[in-house]
Amino acid sequence: MNSSELYEDALEVRILTAIVAKDARQDFEQRLKDYGAEITALQYRVLRELQQGQLTIKDLSQRCMVEPATLVPVIDTLERHGFVHRQRDPRDRRRTPLELTAVGAERLSHIPFIHEDDVIAKYLRGLADDERRSFLAHLRSLVVTIHGHDAAVARIGQAVKSYFAYGEQQQQARSAQTSRSSQEESSS
Repeated sequence: MNSSELYEDALEVRILTAIVAKDARQDFEQRLKDYGAEITALQYRVLRELQQGQLTIKDLSQRCMVEPATLVPVIDTLERHGFVHRQRDPRDRRRTPLELTAVGAERLSHIPFIHEDDVIAKYLRGLADDERRSFLAHLRSLVVTIHGHDAAVARIGQAVKSYFAYGEQQQQARSAQTSRSSQEESSS
């Protein structure tokens, strides 16, 4: 491949990934609206991260791969809506851990991690297992190349696994509660 073809391919990848990112974000934000969430995709991501435990804005910026300055207004909005609470670290006054409130957890409980009609899920559903793994491997490699290390990619994989593990725990708890309620009603 000559360098002209390489640069053409690189530009096409840049354009295509921008289109995919924009369209996927718009689709996801529409789904959030459809669920009545009234939050943006980034606010959703922050809430999901905080669902795993307390984090600082610095921690969140690393996990979400955005600058801390980008997160400040996001956190301010989430705090105004009562979805997150800023804590004070008694050992370090400069450190301000954030935590998900009961209101924030309740809001998240009504939003599936990913909907069966999600555009990315639809695409992946059409791939054979080896094609899907190869596609993900190439995307991960691109992110590693752009960010210069694979810690970000590893964090994303861990976060996704944590999201789904937490979701399964919550679903089991809701199912158990529903079962107990049904048993109490039938014994009355």
